[in-house]
Amino acid sequence: TDNITREEAVTMLGRALGISESATGTVFTDANSISAYAKGFVNALSARGFVAGFDGKFNPLSPITRAEVVKILDNAVASFYSSAGEYSQNAAGVVIVSASDVTLKNMKITGDLIIAQGVGSGDVTIDNVTVTGNTIIRGGGANSIHITGNSNISNIIIEKTDDGQVPLR
Repeated sequence: TDNITREEAVTMLGRALGISESATGTVFTDANSISAYAKGFVNALSARGFVAGFDGKFNPLSPITRAEVVKILDNAVASFYSSAGEYSQNAAGVVIVSASDVTLKNMKITGDLIIAQGVGSGDVTIDNVTVTGNTIIRGGGANSIHITGNSNISNIIIEKTDDGQVPLR
């Protein structure tokens, strides 16, 4: 039932979205008040435009509101696919696939792609897709993530599935 601070929330969201910490970001006038553990995530999320301050301050130790968390997620998540189907809309930000039998086709993701645990052991196909950021694979069974066509995926981070299988083919 305790409140969490803005810096705690940004750290948790940064980790959940697979965003790497950064040494640089928006310069807040109260930057010296940001805890060392949170500074890299505050920098990274502010540099991407996912978080902003008030009157030049981040207010790291102030409790975060539900509305502020929703705003950060709205700024960060460009598309969230939770139903089977084929999708082809370009996106700027984080794209999350959380269902099996999803095909991303003929699209550019200017940001990161997360294939989430919600995929289970099902299939996801990435066909002729460019991802400028990281592709983080957290879901899928053995050989269930298919990268085909002229896909351009520069940095893949595979987190093993619950059964220890690597889901990439």
